Amino acid sequence: MTFTGAPVAGVTADRRLPGAARSRMSPTARTVLLVLLLLVGMTDLVVLDAIVLPRTLAHKARPALALPAPSAVVVPAPSPVALPPPPVPVPPEIPVPVEPAAAPPEALPDLLFWRNAAVLTRNDRTILEKVLTVLTARPELRVHLKGHTDDLGPERVNDLLSSQRARAAQRWLVRHGVDPARIEPESFGASKPLGGVVVHSARRQNRRVEIEFR
Repeated sequence: MTFTGAPVAGVTADRRLPGAARSRMSPTARTVLLVLLLLVGMTDLVVLDAIVLPRTLAHKARPALALPAPSAVVVPAPSPVALPPPPVPVPPEIPVPVEPAAAPPEALPDLLFWRNAAVLTRNDRTILEKVLTVLTARPELRVHLKGHTDDLGPERVNDLLSSQRARAAQRWLVRHGVDPARIEPESFGASKPLGGVVVHSARRQNRRVEIEFR
C-alpha cells in the first residue's frame, strides 16, 4: 500500500524502507534512551579511569620479587687415586760359586816293621815324608795312624807293641813340624789281620801301621 500527500506538521518524515514495520517509540523516548546510553558510557569511562586504570598501573609498577641469587654449587675435586708402587725389579740371583770338593789324598802304603820291633825303617821314613807333604798342603786334614801286630806272642805284648809302632810314626811327624792335634794314633794288637783271617804267610804284612787321612 502506498501513501501519498503532504507531510503533517510536527511529524518527522518517515524514512523507513518500503515494507519495514512502523516504530512505536516516540521521539521523546528515543531522546531519553540516548541520554541514558551516554550516561552509561560516561560512567564506564569514569570507573575505568578512577579504579581499573590505577590498579593496572600500580600492578605494573609493583617491583618484581627479588629472587635469591643461585648459590654456587661447589663440586669437590676428585681425590687422587693412590696407585700401587711399581714393582721393584728383583736382580737375578747369582749362584754362589761352590768350590769343588777337594779330592781325597792318594792312598799311601802301610809302614812295615820287623818282628818284636817298633823302629822305623828307611822305607817307612820315605812314606812318612809323603804324609808330611800331604798334611802341609792340606791344613784341614788329619792323619789316623793304626798300629797292628802279627798273631805271634801274648795279647798284652801285642797290644803294647802295636801302640809303640803307631807312636813311633807320630813322633817322626811331630819332629818334622806337624801339629800333634792333627795326628791320631790307635793300636789294635793282633785283632785285625789283613783280610780278617790269620794267614802265616801274611805275618810280615800284619806287622804294620796303616795311614788314613781324615
